[in-house]
Amino acid sequence: MAITATATASYEPIPAGVHQAVCTGLFDLGTSIDETFGNWAHRVIVTWEFPKVRIELMKDGELLDLPRQLSKKYTLSLSEKANLRKDLVAWRGRSFTDAELKGFDLRNILGKPCSIAISHDHKNGRIYSKIGAVLPPVGRGVKPESPLLSYDFDVNGRNIPDEIPQWIRSEIIKSDEWIRLTTPGLKNRTDDVPDFIDVEAPPDEVTGGSYIKPEDRDECPF
Repeated sequence: MAITATATASYEPIPAGVHQAVCTGLFDLGTSIDETFGNWAHRVIVTWEFPKVRIELMKDGELLDLPRQLSKKYTLSLSEKANLRKDLVAWRGRSFTDAELKGFDLRNILGKPCSIAISHDHKNGRIYSKIGAVLPPVGRGVKPESPLLSYDFDVNGRNIPDEIPQWIRSEIIKSDEWIRLTTPGLKNRTDDVPDFIDVEAPPDEVTGGSYIKPEDRDECPF
């Protein structure tokens, strides 16, 4: 099972600074309401591992030396102000073309290396690692040690892989897509929400398929 740092983790924070990393997880969370801002939005989680930052854990009586992992949640959007677009552009080292902005397959980032700037948040007497800038890799970059994990409503349907951490599973099953998938004929819960507006994208971008759909485009780094 992937070892993912969360707000409830008891591990030491990943040291602040720039680290080599590689994307090992991409999870479609579907559409749900943001309890902080009160808006409905379609979100995804991206997970990276840091091969040079290690942790020792016991599993089935065996001491494992594993890379640390960290995740970031995004609104599924390539609009100009979207954090996902900003991080992907910085990671690629170039802007998206007009054709790419009409549809980019996020699964292309799985297994791809990068550099990530880690900062620290202080809350309730504890220190938490936070993903800052996502940048191009140094040299050829690092390779993943962990299996590449993903969840896509269109591909996986009701079958959430067992290896996906429980906290991500909980996000998936509270989504509108999951409720409709597991309860045929149920009305879309967002139909009666008049202010279904995402701050980073217009509604048609937020309520599309599980991933931004790929279209014809020039070849790109990922």
